[in-house]
This record gives sequence, structure tokens and C-alpha cells, in this order.
Amino acid sequence: MTTTARPKELARIRPPTPPPNPWQSFPARLLTPWPTAALKPVAVKTGSRDYVSCVCWSCDGKRMASCGYERSVRVWNPERTTDLHLTTTLSGGHDSPVHHVTWHPSDPFTLASLSKSDKALSIWDVRQPTKPLFTLHTPLELLTLEWHPSGTSLLALSTDDGLYEKPGASVPVPESLPGSSWVLGTRHAGHGQLNAFLFSHTGTHLLLSKVSGTLEILSLPAFNSRIKLSAHVGSCYTAALDPRGWYCATGGADAVLNLWDTREWIVKRVFDAECVLMPVREVAFSHDGEYLACALDDIPGVDIYETETGLRTLRIPTPGPAATIAWHPSKWILAVGGDGGASARQGWCCFFGL
Repeated sequence: MTTTARPKELARIRPPTPPPNPWQSFPARLLTPWPTAALKPVAVKTGSRDYVSCVCWSCDGKRMASCGYERSVRVWNPERTTDLHLTTTLSGGHDSPVHHVTWHPSDPFTLASLSKSDKALSIWDVRQPTKPLFTLHTPLELLTLEWHPSGTSLLALSTDDGLYEKPGASVPVPESLPGSSWVLGTRHAGHGQLNAFLFSHTGTHLLLSKVSGTLEILSLPAFNSRIKLSAHVGSCYTAALDPRGWYCATGGADAVLNLWDTREWIVKRVFDAECVLMPVREVAFSHDGEYLACALDDIPGVDIYETETGLRTLRIPTPGPAATIAWHPSKWILAVGGDGGASARQGWCCFFGL
């Protein structure tokens, strides 16, 4: 009996990347490329004994937050100093390692953090580092959360593949609000096993990275499925949107990094197969969309690609495999977090472009 099933060893076979067109280069488009030759990465070992799981920038770019094995959130001012002793520690909201942190989209002093272990979600004002504005204890193990682009609600992903919306999460939290009423909202499920989610820039759609390898796009606020794309042979780990709205990048377990055209949702480019050798864990666009950062599984370093040409600009060395990456909201500055790998379980943050 014959079969048409695709052999697993063919999943990694990809056509070579075509050479860039001359009109796609920076000089042809009258743009100045990122002057990386004189830049060196600045790596700082944190107090985290095991890892740094998340880094993110405030909306004004003046602060960066990191979290990990420590039971607190660390706030940096990288453009002023990367001295660990001059960072601010937000403590008192968690009793276990903090897994995720996210800044409010329009308030540069407010962020939210969660811990899967102690099942707590905290909202902070960085000007009051000793106590969170509010802490919500849930019966759920939450993996990740993000603010809606409007800043009026939070959306969290739980270990049971449910999406929980917290409406009315405006900041500051009203002091008169009864604690019993500050609970997670309706559970949105039925979309399969999820790895991550991402809001569109306008907040009208939600992109889901799924274990099945599918990139699914939902319309909000109804959470109705609009588009399903077969993005990867294995699991689709991550997705990122170009700030200009032109492209969407996805990475997965099949060691493929795709660039999608968001007008027709077709793959415009598969990045250089010689550079992508391991599963793609994290991708992120720079503030102008001209560069794409990519972190691979179990390999130290972060690759930087030119979005329009597909060429790899450089590889940023890091102390260990990168677990999280985040671009500055208005400058070519990249923050990376992770651990030292199996040989050195030590958390670190690395900054490039300062």
C-alpha cells in the first residue's frame, strides 16, 4: 500500500534564500543601516540563581523590567547604567519565581507580573517598589499575560489552554474596588493547545501560536476564528508583528523562521537555512521594522536579520541560550535574558546597542 505521508527528514528541507533585490537595500531606500561594528554586548549576571524568563520595555523606553527565579521583578534603566546594584526591585507580590512581566501600553510606571507557582497576578507602580497596587490569587496556573493595546484589560493564558480576559483592569486600580470583585473574567477556549498569543496593533485581532503548528487569527471581542495558517510542520512557538503592519514573523519546532505578508497572508521569505539550525523560540521586530531578532533553542546568541533583504546582519553573543528578547520601543537597542545552560545555571541580562 502506497502512502503520500511526508517523511519527517524532509520537514527541514527548505529552498535556498534568493539573493536580495538591489532596490531593497538600505542605500537604495535612502536609509542608514544600524552601525553595529563599534557596538559590544553588555552582559550582567542577575541575582536569579536559575534563569531570566522575561524582559520587556516600558512604553517610553526609559525602563526595562526582567523577572525569573527571583521572587521579585527587577526594573532597569539601561541607557543610564547597567549596574545591578542600581536597579529597582519590586518585591512583596510573589512568593515563588516570577514567570512573566508586561508593561502597560501607555503608562510608563505601571506593569503586571504573574507567577505560575504561587498562582498570583500583581499590578505594580514602579514608584512604589515595596508593595504592588493589587495582587490577585487565582486557582489557575497562568503562563503569560498581555495588556490589550487600549490598556483597559488584561488577557492571560493558563496551563489548561484557556484565555482569561480581565476587563476593567484600568490603572490605577480604584481603592474602593472590593477585592472579591477583582477576578479573572470569562474563559475563552476551544482553540486547541496554545504556546503563546499576540494582540494586533489595533487590538481588534488576536494571533495564536499553536502546538499543532498553526497560526490562528481571532477577531475581538468575540474571539471568533478568522484565519488559520499552516505555519510550521512542528509546533509554532512564537509570532511577532512588524510595527509597520507589513509582516508577521513566526518560528517553530521545525527550525523554520517564516516571514508572512499580512496583506495576503502568504510566506514572503524563509530565512537563511544555514543560520537557523535549531527550533526558533523567540522572534521580535525592531521599532522601525527594519530588523528581526531571532533566538534559537539551546544555542547561545541572538541572530539579527534585515527584514527586507533576508540577510543576517550579525550574531550577538550571549552568556547562554536566550529565553526572551525585547527591542527598545524607539531605538536600536536589544535586551536579552536567559541562563547559562546546563553547565552554569545562572541568570543574566544582555544589552546590545547601548
